[in-house]
Amino acid sequence: MLLQKLLIPGVLVPVAIAAMAFVVAQWAGKRAGKPVAGGGLAVAAAYLAASVALTGWPHWPPVAAIQRLFFLVIVAMIAVWILGRLGRSQSPWVVRGLLSAATLGLTLQSQIKNRWSVSEAALWLIGLLIGARALGWAFERNLAAPETAPSGRSAGWLSAAVRLALVGSTALMLGLSESAQLAQLGGALASGMAAVEIVALLGRSTPWRGIDALVPVTVLTGLLAIGYFYAGLGTWPGVLLVLSFVLLAPANQHGTGRILLPLVPLVIALGLVIVTFLNQEDDPYGDYSQQEVRASQVILV
Repeated sequence: MLLQKLLIPGVLVPVAIAAMAFVVAQWAGKRAGKPVAGGGLAVAAAYLAASVALTGWPHWPPVAAIQRLFFLVIVAMIAVWILGRLGRSQSPWVVRGLLSAATLGLTLQSQIKNRWSVSEAALWLIGLLIGARALGWAFERNLAAPETAPSGRSAGWLSAAVRLALVGSTALMLGLSESAQLAQLGGALASGMAAVEIVALLGRSTPWRGIDALVPVTVLTGLLAIGYFYAGLGTWPGVLLVLSFVLLAPANQHGTGRILLPLVPLVIALGLVIVTFLNQEDDPYGDYSQQEVRASQVILV
């Protein structure tokens, strides 16, 4: 039962989809004679497949924050594809800003409508947008393949391991903060990214470009916003987690200390979440630990 409900849809499905999508993207790029990374498209396909497997098909129009995030990932996927066709390795700041703003505005729609005044909403969204773009800026620099390293692995597998540790820890922290569903979706993101890294290693190919960051940054922004405002993710753990992403080393920096720096705030954030979890007397998942959770049952507007 655990294998069927958690491991298969949350890990095996995104791994399989990401691996196949990445191979297809690489093959299509070589056939067209154009350099294609394909990591962003593969991760988007993996997340979307895992989301459907875990929560079912989203309603239209979407009625929950997680459902809105599903469609936002589709938008990010389309943006990556278009930018790739145009030969862009980095996404324009307008695209990055609009996608981050849309992600925050739509995933927090209930909060904006029902709990905040206009001034509160403006202040919160400006602050959150700054944090989201700082996270995105660091992620883009970390994924970018500099001209001095055509293989796209100048930062080495240590950098990839740190990046995956941050994404995987995000899933763990969301799971310990009252939302098993968010944890599963975060785990699907981590699984998809890991599959791309492994297939790229085996095929000696370039897994990422700067534009590919649009997909994981959209997912992370949405999950962290939902986790903080609706699922009990604490303020300090959330801030430290975002700081960990902001400290990701650029792809052209090789120093071990610089690459490992994000793990310092990450360990502190994990410690805070674990201590809080262990001090809880009641089941943090409540009724959701006893039944299958559907997206339409969570975070309704």
